[in-house]
Amino acid sequence: MTQYGFRVTIRFAPSMPMVSDVRRNVTEIHYRYPSLDGQRIAIESSIHGTGGTYAMSDIAEFEAILETEVADHH
Repeated sequence: MTQYGFRVTIRFAPSMPMVSDVRRNVTEIHYRYPSLDGQRIAIESSIHGTGGTYAMSDIAEFEAILETEVADHH
C-alpha cells in the first residue's frame, strides 16, 4: 500500500495575521518540542522535501488526516 502522509490543516491563534494553512503529504509531526523561545511544532514532508516550524502559542488547533494522493504543492 502506498503511503502519502497526512494533510494537515493549521488554524492559527486570533493574534496571528493568517487564519489557516494547509500542508500536504506531511510525513512527520514533532509536537511540543522545546526550543529557546518556547515549545514549537514542526511539520515536515519527506515526499516534497519541505517543512516548517511554528510556535505553539501561534496555533489554535491543527487536524491531520490521511492523504490519498501526492499533492502538487506542500
